[in-house]
This record gives sequence, C-alpha cells and structure tokens, in this order.
Amino acid sequence: MAEWVAVTDYAMIGRVSWLLGSSSKVWALNEPHRYLFRDSFPSRLCNVPGILVEKFNLKSEKNIVVEQTDSPVVYISQRVGETELVRYKLTRFDKVNESEYCT
Repeated sequence: MAEWVAVTDYAMIGRVSWLLGSSSKVWALNEPHRYLFRDSFPSRLCNVPGILVEKFNLKSEKNIVVEQTDSPVVYISQRVGETELVRYKLTRFDKVNESEYCT
C-alpha cells in the first residue's frame, strides 16, 4: 500500500497536491533548494512505500531512484487535443534508493 507520493518534477508537487487536497503526502526527491517554502523532508519516508510520479524519458527507462514493487508501471499523458505534451510514469515502490534526502 502506498502511503505517499514522490515526484521528481517541480510542477507535479502542485498538481498532485491539488488532486489530493493536501500537500502533506506529496514530496520531491530532488532539488531541495526549490522547496524552502515547505517543512523539511520527513526522512522516515525513505523506507515507507509510495508511488513515484516522474516524466517518462525513453533514454533512461531504468529506475534506480526507488526500489520498485512487482506492481505494473502505469503511464499517463498530458495532451492538448491529439498532441501529447508530456508522458508520466507512475511506479509503486517499497523504499527510496537514491535521493538527496535519503542517504
């Protein structure tokens, strides 16, 4: 069961927080200098299952940031009409392997 949402894209903090109605369970795994408006990253989350939302990039399909579960990966797209603007990859994970917050 996922207890929080990890993101690697600054814009996703706002989007996912709005969808959930709260930012308390949405945290970025990178660029800590961008999140000075928030409390410190709760380090206990490094070993708590969650869902990672990241931009999908064909060049780096392998995910080493988190320890992925056996759950299937889900891909979603942001579109305008028939044009795909960006594709996101949603991955369930058991723990964070690599982050500026989790060492």
